[in-house]
Amino acid sequence: MYSESPVPVPDAHILPLSAHTPLLSQKALPAINRSLQSAGLLEAFQIESELSADRYVVFIVPSATRKGAEILARQIKKQGFASARVITEGPLHNAVQLGSFNSEQQAQTYLEESAKKLDMTALRVSRIIGKATGRVSLVFANLNEKQEQSLRRIAQQHGFKLASCY
Repeated sequence: MYSESPVPVPDAHILPLSAHTPLLSQKALPAINRSLQSAGLLEAFQIESELSADRYVVFIVPSATRKGAEILARQIKKQGFASARVITEGPLHNAVQLGSFNSEQQAQTYLEESAKKLDMTALRVSRIIGKATGRVSLVFANLNEKQEQSLRRIAQQHGFKLASCY
């Protein structure tokens, strides 16, 4: 459950233990926070937000206007790209998205096939970074024995298990 650090420990009372919680709903955090505060563990952890998986989007370079992008999307749909849609926000605002993929290789293959079918050179692939899911992990490091026992009690009280960071 916990892993010992390979770094030598000068004080035998301090154990370099590290652990993290599984992903927790942000709704659960206030109650967990109160428990951690009463156990003196607020200084012993960091919060890491979970992001959804990155996506790779194949798109036609953005038009100057939304209307232009909508006209282009309709034309592209008529050419057999039923999922073509205008991107309405972010850095690709007014681009026409042709597809979204889990891997860059899938997106690149689709781009090459689409470019031939549409006879266009204005197609690109962009990586879209995942968005916050509303779930977090609490990462604890360098806990002493008393802190470890407190953390185990809190985990049991709030119904989550601890996992090793390593």
